[in-house]
Amino acid sequence: MKKLICVLLSLTLILGLCACGGSGSGEDSQSAAMQVGFGKSNMMPEGTVTIAGGEDPNRLSTGALDYLTASCIAFSDGTNTVLLYTIDMQCLTTAFIGGAKQNISRETGVPVENIMLSCTHDHSSPSHVMSHTGISAFQGGVFQSALITAGKNAMKDLAPAETFIGETQGTGLVFVRHYNMLDGSVAGPSYGKLVPNEIIEQAYPSDETIQIIKFARGAAGKKDIVLFNLGAHATFYSSTVTTELSADFPGTARDYVSANADCHAAYFMSAAGDQTPSTRDPKAQHNMGHKEYGQKLGQYVVDALKNMTPVASGAVKLTEVNFAAGKNVLDTSKAAEASQLWSLFQKSGYEIANAAAREQGFKSIYECRSIINNGALPKTKVVNINVLTAGDVSFAIFSGEMFSSTGRFIRTESPYDMTFVLTCANGYNGYFPDERGYGYGCYEAYSSYVEKGTAEKIGYEYINMLKAHKGQ
Repeated sequence: MKKLICVLLSLTLILGLCACGGSGSGEDSQSAAMQVGFGKSNMMPEGTVTIAGGEDPNRLSTGALDYLTASCIAFSDGTNTVLLYTIDMQCLTTAFIGGAKQNISRETGVPVENIMLSCTHDHSSPSHVMSHTGISAFQGGVFQSALITAGKNAMKDLAPAETFIGETQGTGLVFVRHYNMLDGSVAGPSYGKLVPNEIIEQAYPSDETIQIIKFARGAAGKKDIVLFNLGAHATFYSSTVTTELSADFPGTARDYVSANADCHAAYFMSAAGDQTPSTRDPKAQHNMGHKEYGQKLGQYVVDALKNMTPVASGAVKLTEVNFAAGKNVLDTSKAAEASQLWSLFQKSGYEIANAAAREQGFKSIYECRSIINNGALPKTKVVNINVLTAGDVSFAIFSGEMFSSTGRFIRTESPYDMTFVLTCANGYNGYFPDERGYGYGCYEAYSSYVEKGTAEKIGYEYINMLKAHKGQ
C-alpha cells in the first residue's frame, strides 16, 4: 500500500478546519466536502421463482434459507453524485436492468449514467432469465422497488466522510477452479476428467486478497460505511444443490461485519472468474457451510478495521469506456446437436442433459449453450468498463467475470492508493479468461464470448483510465 505522508498531513489540516466550522475555500473545501450515504432494502420475491445458477428452468424455489437485499452507496461532492449498488443476484442482463436505472434516476434525481448496478453473483437468488417462472413479475415488482428504496435511503443518509483503506488475506477461503491431475492433465469441475482423489494440487496460486474501504462519519453522528470484497464465487448453493433462496456467504459476511463493527456493511464480488469458496481437493477442503464461511470472512474484515490507513477524500468522478472485443470463435459444426441437447436441458434439467452431452462428445451441456450463444453474437462484443474515483480511492467496475490475474494486475499497477475491484456490474458479458485459461481449454474459456487476449487488453485499459483520472 502506497504511503503518502504529505497527503496525510494535508488531510489532517483540512479535517481540522472542517471540525472547527471553517468552510475553507477552493480545493481545500472540495477535498473536505465529499459525502457518503448508505441505503438497503429487502428483495425477497413474492411467490415461487426459478433460482439462478445454470439456467435450469426446473429449479423452482421452495422456501428461503436467509434474506436477499439490495444495498446502495451514494457518493456526492456537491457537483457529482454517483449511486453504487450491490445486489443479491447472480447477474444483471440487459433485459433485467431494463428500466431500472431510469426508475432510480427519476426517483433520486441522479443521472442514469451515474448509476452503477453490481451483483454479488449469488447462484441461489432469482434467475435472470425473463421467461423463467415468476421472474418477470419479480423484475417488474420487488426488484425495482428495492432498488428505488435503497437509492432514496442512501441519498437521505448522505453525510461528510473521512476515507480509510485496508487490505488483508482471507487465508483458507479461496480456491482456484483448476487442478493438476496425476495423469498430467489440468481438470476442473465443469470440464475434463476430475476425480478428487487423483488431484495433485491447484494448478496455480489463488488470490485471497480482501480489500476494505471505510467511510468514517462519526463527526456527523452517522454510522460508518464499510465496503469489502473477495475474489470468490458465491456458490455454496449452486446449480442443483438447493431449492431454497439464499444470499449465500455474502449475506452472512456483511451481517457479521455490521453487527461486530457497528457499521453499515456492503459486500462486492472481486475478480473471481477462476476462483471459488470451496474446492474438490479432499486434502484442502475446509468443510465449512455458507454461514460459517461468511462469519470467518467477516472476522477477517473486522480484524483489519483496527488498522486502517487514512487517505484523502475529494472529488467524485465516473468514466465509462465501451471496449470492443473480438468474438470467441467456436466450432459450430455440431450446432444442431447442441441445440437439441440444450432443449433436453430445458425440459429435463442438468443431470440428464449433461450426461447426454458428454456421450455425444461435448465437454458439458454448457459447451452446447456456448456454441448456440456465440453463434448468434456479432463479430465484435462491446464490453462496459467503468472507473469511479472518490478522492484517493478508485473503483474498477467491470461487466463480466474477471480472472484473478487481471484483478491483481489492476490493483498493482493502479496509481491510486487503492483500486477496489468489483465485477458483474452494469450488464453481464460472461467470462474473461487470461491466457493461461485459454491454454487449459477450460469451461470458462469455451463459454467465453470474447477472444483470447481480451482480458490482458482490458487490464491495460483500466490502468490508462485510472491514470487519466489521476492526471498522469
